[in-house]
Amino acid sequence: MKTIEQYKEVVIAIDHGNGNIKTTDDVFRAGVEEVMGEAIASRNILSYKGKQYVIGESHITFAEGKVQDENYFILTLYGIGSVLEKKGYTSANVVLSVGIPLAWFSAQRKEFRKYLMQDTDLEFEFHSKSYHVHISDVLVFPQTLAATYNMGDMSGENMVLDIGNGTLSILKIVDGNPVENSIVTENYGVSFLVREIQSAVSKLAGRNVTEDRIEKILISGIDNSENQIQAIVSETVRKYIAEINRKLEVRGYDPSFVKLYVLGGGACIFENFGEVASRENIYINKDICANAKGYEYFAYKAMDARKKA
Repeated sequence: MKTIEQYKEVVIAIDHGNGNIKTTDDVFRAGVEEVMGEAIASRNILSYKGKQYVIGESHITFAEGKVQDENYFILTLYGIGSVLEKKGYTSANVVLSVGIPLAWFSAQRKEFRKYLMQDTDLEFEFHSKSYHVHISDVLVFPQTLAATYNMGDMSGENMVLDIGNGTLSILKIVDGNPVENSIVTENYGVSFLVREIQSAVSKLAGRNVTEDRIEKILISGIDNSENQIQAIVSETVRKYIAEINRKLEVRGYDPSFVKLYVLGGGACIFENFGEVASRENIYINKDICANAKGYEYFAYKAMDARKKA
C-alpha cells in the first residue's frame, strides 16, 4: 500500500489575497468563521482537527502579514480541497506555489513558507468528503512579477500596476528585466477605495452603502441613470485613479514612452473609470487568477531546474 508521500506530486498554486483567494481557475472570498455547533445553511464548510469553518461569507481583517493567526492556513486547505475536488483526488502529495507582495517579498518569504508548512501531513474534510494530503514543499514567488509570465519579452520600458483588494504594487520592467528600485507596495488597494466611497456617500447623501453594492458598481461601471450615489462613486473613483497616476508618474511613467499593464481585482476600475480608450500604451488584464497562474508556471520551471541540476 502506498504511503501518502509516494503519490504523484500535484502542484497547487494559491494567490492569498486580502479580499479573495485565487487558484488557477477558482476564486472565493477570504473569509473564515468557526462554526459553533453544526453548520446548517452553508455548503462552504471545511473541517479540520475537530473544528468546522464556514469559508467565504465574511472578510478577514486586512493585515500586511498573513501568519498572525490560523485564517490563511484554513483558507489554504480550502483552496487545496477545491483543486483536488476538480481533479478527482482525495489523496495527494502537494507542492504549494504561493506569493508575497513585491516590496514585502524578502522580509516575509521564509516566514510565510514556514507558516504553510506548520502541518505537512493533513487530514481534513472539504464539501463533506475526506482528504489526506502531504505538503512536500512550499515555493514562494513575488506577486505581480509572477503575473507577467505570459506577457512576452516586455522589451522597452514597461510598468506593471497590480491593484489588489488590500494592496497596490508597482513594478518597472526594462527590456525584460525588473528594476529593483522601482518596486513599491502600498496599502492602497480596492478596500481603501471602498472605504472612501462609503465615507463620501454617508457625508454627502446621508446613506449607508454596503461593500458588496459598491464592488458591483466598480465591476460593472456607472450606468446612464442620474443617481446621486453613482455620481459620488464616480467622483471618488476619479480621485483614486488620479492618485494612482501620480504614484506612477513619480516612478517615471510617461504614456508616450512606457507601456502600462494593469492587473489584479482592481483592473476593472481602470477599464470602467480610467478613460482607457483615450490613453496610449495601456493594457488591461482582468484575469483575477493571473498571479496564481504565474505561481504555477514558475513552480514547474523551478521543479524542472531541480531535476536537471
